[in-house]
Amino acid sequence: MTDQPFVDGARAQTMLRDFNRLRAAIRRHDSFAAEAAWDDCERWVDQLRPVTGAATAKEG
Repeated sequence: MTDQPFVDGARAQTMLRDFNRLRAAIRRHDSFAAEAAWDDCERWVDQLRPVTGAATAKEG
């Protein structure tokens, strides 16, 4: 299974729109709008696969 950079063919524009809505709600101190915006952002966060330079126990 390969990682997909976007969910269901969604575009980067959609991702940016979702995060911009979250930022705007936070700046307005609107917790209800922030929660709704976060619900949309979670799908993008779920796609993150952190890459670190730390060696694993297997790599020694």
